[in-house]
Amino acid sequence: MLPRFPVGKERGAKISELGDLNLLEGKLEIEGLKNVEGLSEAKSANLICKTNLSILLLDWLDSGTNIWKQRTPEMFPYMEEVLEGLEPNPSLEILKMHNYMGKTISPSWMGNLRNLVEIVFWGCKKCEHIPPLGRLPSLRVIRLLSMHSLKYFHDDDTNMSADNTDMFICIQRLEIMWCRELISLPDNLPKLEDLELNNCVKLISLPCNLPSIRKMNIEYCDGLLCLPDEIQSFKDLNKLEITRCKHLRKRCERNTGEDWHKISHIPNINIDDDDDDPL
Repeated sequence: MLPRFPVGKERGAKISELGDLNLLEGKLEIEGLKNVEGLSEAKSANLICKTNLSILLLDWLDSGTNIWKQRTPEMFPYMEEVLEGLEPNPSLEILKMHNYMGKTISPSWMGNLRNLVEIVFWGCKKCEHIPPLGRLPSLRVIRLLSMHSLKYFHDDDTNMSADNTDMFICIQRLEIMWCRELISLPDNLPKLEDLELNNCVKLISLPCNLPSIRKMNIEYCDGLLCLPDEIQSFKDLNKLEITRCKHLRKRCERNTGEDWHKISHIPNINIDDDDDDPL
């Protein structure tokens, strides 16, 4: 087992040293991918032959790097090539991608990950487009964290059919935090049970078709003006938390708010009326 592999530059390990380690199993974290120079070098890791890996983390920064330091895509000239060359085996179950600085995450192999159950994009601050995830048949968890430039995360920009009833069919948990440019979510999430939104200040609407939803946590989402009428039909919704959302807070005031009748059936409701801005 080799859980963590730091890629060096002039000194340190080369990613090609992973090439023959095809018996690796469980979890593998590769960090320092900014030090990989091009497609062929990335392919030398031979990730596609590592059939026993279930969790893969790809981090473009080194451990201990100041994550708050300003970075530009020009500082990572081989990003897209490197990502394309790091194709994992289709048996992979969890994929995490940290600190990718490109505007688009679009490896050609993403659609091959038919066993993927969870995907995490974290700290990809320049990213405006992520790959279409709606057709991944086993995907149950999507986590988008600190994606400061992301406006859409679903498949609106693709040439797929307008009928999206067979998309996102297995998603059970959706967590989106610090995606301050995000303006919309997919509308049809039939299996979603847990929705968490935090600091999505430009988000203007919530999904309408959530027949399986059990828990909703909404924080610092001032762009949301009201709750969807359909929330009255979410019979399994057991817990609703709304924190520092100025419009929703007023509309959801107990007995008097304009949206109270939509949520009065929910057993556990917590509306935080603190107006302080987030730190």
